[in-house]
Amino acid sequence: MISAAISEKGAPWEVLRRWMAGEFDLVISPRLLHELQTVLAREKFRRYLTYEDATEYVSWLHHGAEVVRDPAESVVRGAVEADPDDEYLVGLAGSLGGGDSYLVSVDRHLLDLPDRAVKDGEGRTLARILTPGEFLREIGQEANRG
Repeated sequence: MISAAISEKGAPWEVLRRWMAGEFDLVISPRLLHELQTVLAREKFRRYLTYEDATEYVSWLHHGAEVVRDPAESVVRGAVEADPDDEYLVGLAGSLGGGDSYLVSVDRHLLDLPDRAVKDGEGRTLARILTPGEFLREIGQEANRG
């Protein structure tokens, strides 16, 4: 979401555009919104967007996406040893369940997880972890199957 906020080019922007077109549901949590606001408020992003634009972007996501509760910390503790701050994202993706959910990210700590998947205690895949480009290919294939 950060890449899409600062550039209308590339796969992250295309993911956002397809969400706006109603091709899939975007699920976020209060913690994710807060992190997005905090990161986009950093001085290094001023060359791409103003603080006001960043705030408006986060507000737009908040009102357009499905906002769900943050996962309980005890559920995800230890999921991302390389960056524990990312554990809530794994918990969020896993809480959606069903195996047809995706965690779309460019974060190497998430992309390096085993099988690039969020799994339950019995090893069933709850969500797949994909880059924006991989996600676009995946939803393109699903559209071709339908």
